[in-house]
Amino acid sequence: MLKAEATDLKNYPVYFDFKPYKAKISRLYKSMSNKQNENSLVEINAAKHIEIDQIVFDMLGYNGEEAKEIIEKTISLISYRMKKSKNSPQ
Repeated sequence: MLKAEATDLKNYPVYFDFKPYKAKISRLYKSMSNKQNENSLVEINAAKHIEIDQIVFDMLGYNGEEAKEIIEKTISLISYRMKKSKNSPQ
């Protein structure tokens, strides 16, 4: 899991009003509540994950290009960490 420092979060509000997304979040939760986790690189491109990302990006005010860049950097970081963990001695 990626971590964030308090200083990284100071520009974001503490409270978000998710009411406009309540039905969508409930539907996603119900459809995924019994789902088994998959490989992170597979999971990040899954349709349901993309829907969740869209809600988060909307709430944070990121546009399409910004969201795309965040996803690309996240995929790069996941790939790096997976490669690093495979190469580390057990």
